[in-house]
Amino acid sequence: MLKKLSRSLLLLCVAIAASSFVLHKFYISHYTLEYKTQTLQVTVKVFTDDLEKALKQTDPSIKIDENSDPEVLGPKILAYYNKHLQIKSNTALNFQWVGYELENDLVWIYLEVPALAAAPKSLEISCTALTEIYEDQINLFRVDCGELKETFSLRKDESLRQLGD
Repeated sequence: MLKKLSRSLLLLCVAIAASSFVLHKFYISHYTLEYKTQTLQVTVKVFTDDLEKALKQTDPSIKIDENSDPEVLGPKILAYYNKHLQIKSNTALNFQWVGYELENDLVWIYLEVPALAAAPKSLEISCTALTEIYEDQINLFRVDCGELKETFSLRKDESLRQLGD
């Protein structure tokens, strides 16, 4: 009887612990910065519903799906990231829009900073993307720019990172 009760109690504890993991949703986006052939390439991987929720703050009618017009959606995504992602190397680096792709429940966003003669020796990265929506948003970065190679995360309370000199 005691063995059966102990086993039941153990199963109940495991079920409660497992359900607590299911209830907590993680909010994470991934950024890759790579220097290739005089260009700083920026790739953002973000959940579609999260990006859509952020863009709806300025345009409630926005919808991100395979029927979205890239000519309309692209500039709205670019404007959002121009506001929430800043990269400096001595001076501010301005993104140019390359495009986006949809993959299941993800949006892949492609930006670039062209005409950089050499890989930056230092970078200052500031990112507040999606932190206005989710308090516990994590923006995970992987940087591969010449001698600057680092992986780190930025959050609402720590949204700035200095790399290099």
